[in-house]
Amino acid sequence: MFRRPGNLSPGWIVILASLSSGRLMAGGAVTETQALERFLAQTGRVHTESSTVELDIEAKLSKLHKSAKLRTLRFVSGMGHSVFRTIASEGDATVRREVIARYLKVEAESEEAPDPAVAIAPANYRFEFRGITDYAGQAAYVYRLTPKRKRAGLFKGELWLDEETGSVLREWGEFIKSPSWFIKRVYFVRDYMMKSQSSEPRRLILNVSTRLFGKADVTIWFDKAPDAAQNAAPDSPEAVLGGNGKPQPGEASEFGRDRQ
Repeated sequence: MFRRPGNLSPGWIVILASLSSGRLMAGGAVTETQALERFLAQTGRVHTESSTVELDIEAKLSKLHKSAKLRTLRFVSGMGHSVFRTIASEGDATVRREVIARYLKVEAESEEAPDPAVAIAPANYRFEFRGITDYAGQAAYVYRLTPKRKRAGLFKGELWLDEETGSVLREWGEFIKSPSWFIKRVYFVRDYMMKSQSSEPRRLILNVSTRLFGKADVTIWFDKAPDAAQNAAPDSPEAVLGGNGKPQPGEASEFGRDRQ
């Protein structure tokens, strides 16, 4: 027999409330709305802890048939200041100077002075939930991001969040405005890996169209540096960027690290 809404049991009321919020959740998962709220709450926080991260960077200019690699330790202070210590480098000087050095400079500047005008936030983007997908065996909520204005640093693409914690798992897309005359367009994929209840950067892939050198492809792997490296004395930014493209004294030239 059909029951009027007023006669629904408490159990059915809970189920209908879950369905109206987007979908019925199981286990420790949260709704797509809650996941996004958790992510947005994290983006507004200022991190004051110092850190040391190892970066493995590989870049190539296809048109010129040139490539280079750089392994460096990046020291970030609680104030956001970055310095580097070169571990190994090899390859073409032009690629190191015009591709890798430019990337490191931009990353250091953005860390020191984060711009809220380009943050992934409701003030800058419209969010559209697109569904659920698999990310390395984890369920991820997918949101389509559309910038509200044309500004350098904003991108059109997707944001993937962990179904249980709301932590970011992937960002990808195309920047809607070039940051400089040198660059025509930038497409990127930034992957993260879960550590406990939060995520950390794992890999960044950049596909850049330049005006002078054609297409530039860059892949960066991020690793938390071991404790011994935390106490190593850093080089100056100029030393790690290396204007002549040659390895610094005492550097190794082996890059045979396996990636999972």
